[in-house]
Amino acid sequence: MPVNRGRSTAKKSKSLKTTVAAMNRSSQVKVHKDHHKGTQEITGQSYQGIIPSPEMMKEYKEIDPELPKRLVKAMEDEAAHRRQVENTIIKRSFRSNTTNTFIGFGALIALGILSYLFMINGYATQGAIIAGSIGTVISVFVIGKALSNKKKDKQE
Repeated sequence: MPVNRGRSTAKKSKSLKTTVAAMNRSSQVKVHKDHHKGTQEITGQSYQGIIPSPEMMKEYKEIDPELPKRLVKAMEDEAAHRRQVENTIIKRSFRSNTTNTFIGFGALIALGILSYLFMINGYATQGAIIAGSIGTVISVFVIGKALSNKKKDKQE
């Protein structure tokens, strides 16, 4: 193992999605006493990341020559699965939003037709109330979308 005299080093994963539970942590402190000089040298090394350190991989390889390959394969499979799940969530969210938009649009069209039918059959007041509610729903939707976009812009 490489030895750093008087300080510790840390290698950190750059992945923001990594959870603490999925990370390997390894620390090692060595104390070397020189009785002839009456000095003591303390060296330390630490490692943190998704993939075990090269030193740990060598130790795993001593136990089972195929173990490092299996560990890396397991981590690659986990990463592929995580990406697949994220893609599925994004696709379903998009599909849900699109479906909800079409349903809302269809409901507004149906209310518009209902308002028109009320008005041509002599129920102008009721037709006007329904038309007013359509306008309210549309304005709430447009204002809500504008506020949502402003929030997104502030977060970026």
